This record gives sequence, structure tokens and C-alpha cells, in this order.
Amino acid sequence: MSQAGKIVVYGANGYTGKLIAESLHKRGIPFTAAGRNREKLEQSLEVVAARAGAERIDAEVAVVDHDQQALAQLFEGARVVVNVTGPFAQIGEPVVAAALQAGCHYLDTTGEQDFMLSMKRAYGAKYAERGLLLSPACSYMWTMGALAAEVCLESPEIDSLEISYVTERGVPSVASTRSFMRMLASPHYFLQDNELVEWPLGKTWDIAVPGALTVYKGSSWGGAAEPTWYQDDPRVRSCKVLQCAENTAMEMVIGAVQQIVAQSEGQPDEVREAISNGVADTITLAEPEKEDPLIHRALVHCHGRGSASYRSCNLVMHSAYVVTGELIAHGCQELLNGEPARTGFASATATFGHRALLGMLEEGGFLTVAE
Repeated sequence: MSQAGKIVVYGANGYTGKLIAESLHKRGIPFTAAGRNREKLEQSLEVVAARAGAERIDAEVAVVDHDQQALAQLFEGARVVVNVTGPFAQIGEPVVAAALQAGCHYLDTTGEQDFMLSMKRAYGAKYAERGLLLSPACSYMWTMGALAAEVCLESPEIDSLEISYVTERGVPSVASTRSFMRMLASPHYFLQDNELVEWPLGKTWDIAVPGALTVYKGSSWGGAAEPTWYQDDPRVRSCKVLQCAENTAMEMVIGAVQQIVAQSEGQPDEVREAISNGVADTITLAEPEKEDPLIHRALVHCHGRGSASYRSCNLVMHSAYVVTGELIAHGCQELLNGEPARTGFASATATFGHRALLGMLEEGGFLTVAE
């Protein structure tokens, strides 16, 4: 197998896939760009090369059907599979199953809590038995909140976490819009006293985020990944996550969620999924331009509480999608260099270390940690 075959990026032609390719190229890591359309894959690599000011990207192109056996054959001999296709709950499981079948570590960029919980139940122990890592949401959402949480958890008396994401002037990709619309309209959970408790659908809360003057509309946004990671962590009793955005945009999204919930009431899950796809496709019509650090800023905050103690952490940052590329590329680099600290279902923070990830992003100029 060539060096490029050790990392397979499935869905490399998408918006986030191109950013992952760019981050891998920056680190000098060859990879295989995989998907169902050769022309789109080749065009995407040309875009990445132009952004990087390079004649070409050190990558091979592989065309593959979205089928477990075909994917497993492609993944054979690879070290890491990066899945950037979605919505993950609709099409992600064959990739997880194929990576396990081929004996590969698995990273993805999902934001969908129900997919994560399902994959944890179905594949977590199987990955652990083979010494493999199953790490979903190795991305801005929801790794950044976990990074802020881990800073708070450095104080051993902290056992409850409240996390908020503020994404300023963010423009979602087409795939992200489909993912967040379906996850907002599907059952999702927060962690309360070591139990998963269901959020009400189609609601917002007024949130005053430390470090921001505006009172934002906050949404449960599909529940997030952090409660799934901390569900079995003896350090944590409770964990809630809210996503905040400009109020007009949030009100539009929540209105669309209420529409999906009303139209799909009493219908099978597949009907709800089809309705959410249709609504999402009216919200984001085309892929956005690459993020501008002067415009696309974010603030991630964690309140950490104990019975009589408190600690907080703010991550002041920019370029959420670009940061996703950096997190994935860093994870690939670490997995190429040695065995992961965790196997089975595990977060990027637990696997690669929260201070190491924060240091990498700080060195890259993506964020400042304010404690």
C-alpha cells in the first residue's frame, strides 16, 4: 500500500472534506480522497492545491460505492478512516462497520447525538476489542466544548458542566444544514445526575454568555456530543450544551424545526428524515466561501460547578470549519505516529489530550484560552 493509502478521507469533495485535505497537506500527510464521483474529487483537490499555492496535493483518488463491502475493500490496509459524509444517521453506519471490518481507526465530523449514541451501543465494544478508536465529532462541534470542559475538570471538585457555543455570522455548509435540521427535530438528551434526560423539541432559551454583551437565543441543537462522552465518566454528574447564534437566524431555524415536528407527528422516523432533508435544502442553497478569521468568530464557554466550587473557561476563537480540519489532521498525525491513548468509543479530548489539542490550536493562531 502507498503512503497515501494509510489515511482515507471519505467524502473529500465536500466543503469540510476540502478543509481536512488542506490541513493534511499542510502537515505533509499524504492521503486517499475517496467518494462516489471522480470528477468532483479531482476538482476538489485542485481547489485545495490552489489554496495552498501548490502545484498538486499528495493524494490519490479512489471512487467507491456507498456499500459496506466496497468500502471495507477500499479501507483494507489503511490506518485511519475519516468519514465526512452525512447526514450521518442516514448514511454513516456502513462507513463505521467497514472501518471496523478493515481494522482501521475511525474519525468523523458528525454533530448528530443520536448517531453517536447508536454507534456507541453497536460498535464501541467491538472497536475496543480490536484495539481500535471510534471517535465521532472530532470537529468544532463538539470537541471545542469538551476542551473547555476538560479545563474546568482539572479542578477535581467540579462535577457539573454547562457549555455554550456562540458562532458569529457563521454560514453552514449544505451537509451541515441537513445534519443539524434532522438532529434538532429528533429526540436528543442532556445528562442530569448520571441519566440522559430528553430535551423538549423546537424551543429556545435566553442565554447570557460570559464574554459577550448580547443576550442570545440558545438551542439544545440535537443534544451535542459532550453528554454522550461524559455519560460514563465518573468525574461528571451533569452536562448540558446549548448552541447560540444571532437571534434572527436562530428564530428562523427553530421555526423550521417546529414545522418538521408538526408535519411528521405520528409518522415513521424515515418520514421525519425526508421532511427534514427537504426543509434543510431550502435554508442552505450553495456551499459558502472559506471562512474569514475577521468575520467568522466563535466563543465557547464552560461553567464548571461542584457543591461549593466553581471554575470557568472561555475559548475565544475563529474559523470553526477550518478548526475541524485541523482537529482531524492532528488526530490522523497522532494515529500514524503511535497507538491511541483510548480505544473504543472515545472523544478526541480523551484520546489526544485536551492541553495538547488546545496548544496545537493556540500555536496555529485559532484561539486563546481564557480561564
